[in-house]
Amino acid sequence: MFDKEFEMIQGDVFNLNDLNKAMTGCDAIHLSISTANEALAAKIVTDSAQQKGIQLISTISGCTVSEENR
Repeated sequence: MFDKEFEMIQGDVFNLNDLNKAMTGCDAIHLSISTANEALAAKIVTDSAQQKGIQLISTISGCTVSEENR
């Protein structure tokens, strides 16, 4: 499925130091945000990705719609 190695990182998107560390060396990122303020979290991540030169971002919106995903 993936032609390159990937690493899955779970963390707090509102912690900019952790976010910066997580994105260092990345070519692309995938978001699965489970917070009530999904729009703000996505903006923070996309702004950070832009600063790092990351051009490919994928996301799944509404990952907390189902109770079992909370």
